Amino acid sequence: KLATMELVASVGRRCCLASRESSGSFPGRRRRQQLLLRHLAQRPRPWHCDGPHHHTRSPPSQRASPRALAVKQERGSNPVGSPSLSLDLNQVREALIRMEDSIIFAIIERSQFLKNEKVYESGAISVPGFSPANGKQHSMVEYLLRETEQMHGRVRRYTSPDEHAFYPDDLPYLVLPPIEYPSLLHPYAENININDQVMKVYFEELLPRICNDGDDGNYG
Repeated sequence: KLATMELVASVGRRCCLASRESSGSFPGRRRRQQLLLRHLAQRPRPWHCDGPHHHTRSPPSQRASPRALAVKQERGSNPVGSPSLSLDLNQVREALIRMEDSIIFAIIERSQFLKNEKVYESGAISVPGFSPANGKQHSMVEYLLRETEQMHGRVRRYTSPDEHAFYPDDLPYLVLPPIEYPSLLHPYAENININDQVMKVYFEELLPRICNDGDDGNYG
């Protein structure tokens, strides 16, 4: 669920993104950023597997770009041009590494600001969004998530088997024709969705570790 985590981290960063000068210098913030960057630098780069015991780095010229994959798909030589939809281990590995890089940098950006708990509290910030079930006003981050999924949903992001919306029951009609994706996973995979767990970990465990308590007014 790295793609899901990437969306949460990205939205959390946007909620509190403002000029770095206004954020000030928070105790421990620089240390957290250094640890995240060190983790990123120490991670292995993409590898090419020629056999069970032979691993070499793939030259950049041998790595297929998303554009190249899309061209192959149009010519009928490859199903759907998304690296994450391929069962080739090299493409799966590179797709996961790219998503992990995006998550780490989004977390680093978010760590520059205080926790700003109002962003995550229902009704703390007036937004034009309410639950149809109980009339409860959405939090700002929920409002942004829902609006982001509305926009992405119209251009068929969530028709891809490796994408799962946080609010699947509220997705809009498509403005593009659907794509017939190859069947790569067991049909039961459609019933697996841990978005609620990802949200819980991000709000309750990750944010308290990377952000200092307080409110600096950077809500987005």
